[in-house]
Amino acid sequence: EVILQGGTIITDTISISSGETFSGEATLQSNLTNAGTVSPGTSPGTITVDGDYTQESTGALTIELNGTTPGSEHDRLNVTGTAVLNGTLDVLSINEFKPNLGDTFSIMTYGAHSGTFSTVNLPSLESDLAWDLDYGETSIDLHVIQSGGSVSGTVNYIGKEGFNQITLGLFTDPDEPPVKVLDLNSTTGEYPYTLSGVENGTYYVGALMDLNGNHQPDPTDPFSWYDLDDD
Repeated sequence: EVILQGGTIITDTISISSGETFSGEATLQSNLTNAGTVSPGTSPGTITVDGDYTQESTGALTIELNGTTPGSEHDRLNVTGTAVLNGTLDVLSINEFKPNLGDTFSIMTYGAHSGTFSTVNLPSLESDLAWDLDYGETSIDLHVIQSGGSVSGTVNYIGKEGFNQITLGLFTDPDEPPVKVLDLNSTTGEYPYTLSGVENGTYYVGALMDLNGNHQPDPTDPFSWYDLDDD
């Protein structure tokens, strides 16, 4: 186990092997590859990666919650470069902290990101509350929302552009921004998805393969739109 006690570490790359734990507080002027466990802070605190962060399939990120203020009340991992996500996210409430409706926890920041956690473990909430895990453009935020249903399905791609990442959007109004966004990866052309914590209502689902990275559909980008009329 490596416990950081503050300060700055300067090196090319730090690699955490499976079974190893990397915790505490510091600024790493390097890339960080995690096949073990990264646990920012000393209940709680922050690790800053001044470079890229890659979490492998065996890797885990552990975040402790004791309030809504990052660094002083809950853990956060700050990444100035790109975060490539896989593996597990473990979120724990400490000191008998109970999140309330409307609470938001910014648990990770980055310059850009790809992928998602394959396994997410979150603290239990009151029966009328649910978690919403939001992979934003610059941060991952956990929101406490009113509990609701879920929207599930599979996006199938049969074109010639390869199995690139697809961005899925859930809309209440086609002319407004999506209420939920999820990045999907596939090696087969099938992209299963589940969006949970969805309030009762009517929704539209859009799927975009953003080939030029401008976050909007262009004539050359594969794009699908699903609505009640199935047209």
